[in-house]
Amino acid sequence: MRTLLSTSAALLLTITQAQPGTLDASFGTGGEVLIPLGTAFDLMWDMAIQTDDKIVVVGGMGFGAAEDAVILRFNADGSVDNTFGTNGQVIWAGTMGADRARAVDIDANGRIVVAGDTRITTTETQMFILRLQEDGSFDNTFSSDGLLVRTGTVYDDGTYARDVVCQPDGNILVGGYLHYSLVAPFHNETSLWVCTSTGGTASVFGGGSVAGWDLYQDDLSDVANSMVVRNDGSIALGTASEYGADQRMGIVLFDSDGSLPLGFQEGVYDFTTADDYANSILLMPDGRFILAGGASYQAGMAAIIPTNGGLDPGFGTAGKVDIQLGSVQTSLYSALVQPWDKILVSGSFSNGTGNPGGLFLGRYNSDGTADTPFGTNGFATYMPGGYFGEGRAIGLQSDGRIVVGGNMNVDSDRDMFLARFENDLATGATTAARAPQLSACPNPFSGTLTVQGTSANGQLTLIDALGRTVLSARSTDGRTELHPADLPPGIYTFRYQHGDGHVDALRVVAE
Repeated sequence: MRTLLSTSAALLLTITQAQPGTLDASFGTGGEVLIPLGTAFDLMWDMAIQTDDKIVVVGGMGFGAAEDAVILRFNADGSVDNTFGTNGQVIWAGTMGADRARAVDIDANGRIVVAGDTRITTTETQMFILRLQEDGSFDNTFSSDGLLVRTGTVYDDGTYARDVVCQPDGNILVGGYLHYSLVAPFHNETSLWVCTSTGGTASVFGGGSVAGWDLYQDDLSDVANSMVVRNDGSIALGTASEYGADQRMGIVLFDSDGSLPLGFQEGVYDFTTADDYANSILLMPDGRFILAGGASYQAGMAAIIPTNGGLDPGFGTAGKVDIQLGSVQTSLYSALVQPWDKILVSGSFSNGTGNPGGLFLGRYNSDGTADTPFGTNGFATYMPGGYFGEGRAIGLQSDGRIVVGGNMNVDSDRDMFLARFENDLATGATTAARAPQLSACPNPFSGTLTVQGTSANGQLTLIDALGRTVLSARSTDGRTELHPADLPPGIYTFRYQHGDGHVDALRVVAE
């Protein structure tokens, strides 16, 4: 999933005045867009927001051999984008059915990159990559026809995609897992696959793929559901990993060339006494990893220290946060880091047949405490179309408003939906810093940026809208001149740690 922020400076500098966590009635109909595709089983798996705030949704429609991959696009206000595909839809049916679009990203040229899995024989399923032009047509500069399917290996009968990232060098990285079933013991292993921007074989990963990695080499199941790429190119996977008698949240790290790094390489974490999973992995600006998921009835997060794999004792309670919402069943499916280190999480909750519950959207501070100005005590709840629903993907538009996409139960059918919630990007600035001491000139900027009000030996960190560090520099006395190179247009946050340790923060806009 990718959220890209870009629009006019006036819009970017506007902070939403409505209560954060409430439905935005200007989106769709009363804040929601219901997406019935006409089959009994339509599922959304991921979402990406373009620089123009258009929303790209991917998933599957139909069931089993009749399932087709579907890519949809909506305008920023939730209306169908009829300039995309046919009536806003692109449907792809492979050769043998069971085709699912599981992940989407937008590359530097605005092209839509989709990863999923498709059945290529009656017994074998493999990862695929589709690349679409902005109008939804297949991009023939990629693998000659816009489609690339991974080839299998002698020991497995399937590879399954769960996430995709378009890398700065143009390579496309797909994370997921493979299933060994031809040679005992049968099990799943995490898997990485990479290709060039034209669909060719990449020079890394020993010729394009890390065929599989079995955490702790115990021949048990390891499924990678999400991944993040750090500034140095190293890759972290969030997993659901069997370890001993339990399934646990897991993490495995790879260097940019696909090898295992020195030091901390892998870890598993018990969250509950039941089977646990990490559906999302986040990279915080300070380098910590957040694993978000939990068990089927209890959602939660864990903060991982990257140097040794230990739990961060300053996060939640002993490194963990329990998310229950007072319900008998809470599931977390998606998470995102927004500016000011706020963590957004979404999923579903249920209180039983008398009160079925619905979707939740929560916001947390970087220390794992609920961000109480958001919604009610940090949470918004919602029933799409009045039905039970679950949040499968989260995105931010350029003005900071939050788009949640997912699935809802409509009688015996499953349909997709989108909803938009109010947000306040600046929430947390006053608690993270003393009275603002900084100013930036020019702002908006292009190329050189001067930060005024700095002192010698401080630390300036520029953070993008997804919470990723894009520049770090030592400050000089009075003013510090910076030259951020090749920044996409959008909203950014400066965090400035003075020599005495206190922190100021400043928002800037790149044109």
